This record gives sequence, structure tokens and C-alpha cells, in this order.
Amino acid sequence: MKKGLSTEVTYDAAGNWMLNVRKERGKLTLEDIREAAMECEQEYYALILKCIDEDMSQYWEDDLRGDVAELYRATDFLEVSGRAKVI
Repeated sequence: MKKGLSTEVTYDAAGNWMLNVRKERGKLTLEDIREAAMECEQEYYALILKCIDEDMSQYWEDDLRGDVAELYRATDFLEVSGRAKVI
């Protein structure tokens, strides 16, 4: 893993498993996130992106922060939707 990247396995408020990827300095890139996640556990992940401007954010209450990437396992969703299957 690149210097300055770290991962933490945790659970969200609803009890769902998630992987947090952090970078000490600079911008967190998609390649940084991918590399860190693969090193932690090779899996299918869903990355949550907050794409809401200031005007719309007043209608939502969340704790998503820009300096951390929050990844959820997506294997179950992909299996149910027929996109992937465990062999």
C-alpha cells in the first residue's frame, strides 16, 4: 500500500460492514482507494459518493466526509442481480 494510505474495517450506524480508506496528505484518488481495498480484502465494493450541493444538503442528514472513502461489500447485491456469482 502507498505511504500515507490506511484502511479501517468498521460498521455503520445500521450495523453494515464497511471499509474506510484514508489518505494522510493530498487527494484520495480512485486508484488509491482500489489499491487499499484490494490489499485489505479482494472483494466487490460499492463506493458511496456524496454528490449534493450546499442547497440540497439541507434536506439530508449524514456524516459523510470528503477525506475518507467509505466502501461497502457489494457481492450480495451483484449475486442477486445476476452480475456475479461465486464459483
